[in-house]
Amino acid sequence: MNGARRTLLYLVSEDWYFVSHRLPLARAAIEAGHRVVVATRVGDHAGPIREAGCELAPMDLHRAGLNPVRDVAAIARLVRLYRRVRPDLVHHVALKPVVYGSLAARLAG
Repeated sequence: MNGARRTLLYLVSEDWYFVSHRLPLARAAIEAGHRVVVATRVGDHAGPIREAGCELAPMDLHRAGLNPVRDVAAIARLVRLYRRVRPDLVHHVALKPVVYGSLAARLAG
């Protein structure tokens, strides 16, 4: 990343999964001087995410079910988030985040 401060955005369905599987990567990025934003459904693990130095963006992305109205609304929220955060790198974790996050990133430019 050529030494410049970059913004990394993780889109993960559940906060507990981010803490158990991705938090060390986020900490390393922060230690390297980068900004890390975590978009996830917030449950009981907001504290460890914030304590690590990550910004938390609550995102209610339901893992199960296909409700077209709810899913279109989730994609629209993601587009707004991507436009606001302007990440240099996104890491989508799980099926819906990969599909919806990639679509939102494309729509957000």
